[in-house]
Amino acid sequence: MCKHSTSPPRPKSRPCTICRRWFTPSPKLKARQRACGPECSAQLRKRQQADWHQRNPGYAAQRRADVAAAKLNEAWSAPEREAKAGRILGPAPPFYDRVPWDIAKTSMGAEGLVLMAYFGRLATQHAKTAMDAYHRDYKAEIEALRRDIAKTPIASSSELREAPD
Repeated sequence: MCKHSTSPPRPKSRPCTICRRWFTPSPKLKARQRACGPECSAQLRKRQQADWHQRNPGYAAQRRADVAAAKLNEAWSAPEREAKAGRILGPAPPFYDRVPWDIAKTSMGAEGLVLMAYFGRLATQHAKTAMDAYHRDYKAEIEALRRDIAKTPIASSSELREAPD
């Protein structure tokens, strides 16, 4: 009998990480395959992504800030920087045109500028939300007052003169 076989060795069976059923891994993936089929692979991927996000909680927010800062740096060197900055950060509140953005960028850098713009917009949104909480329906109140006035009899000028003080 020949010492060396011409066919590749079959991978050993192993239990699926998700459903715990035994399966034979694909010869291409060999020891890296940990799930038996596409359903278990999808569940394993979701579980691994959730674990990764739990270990790296601030990654997504930091990534968005880095991308916005990079786009702002790119826009800052372009002649139409205000237009590009508006597209990157969204519509600006009315007082933003009075902010000296060039001074802010040189003193804080692009990342600080993005944070300043973000917190400014956050404060504006918070103020609008707070004002909406105290908003009253004045039309309904005015209509109620008009109905009350219509029900109240109005004294004539002669009755007012005759009334004792």
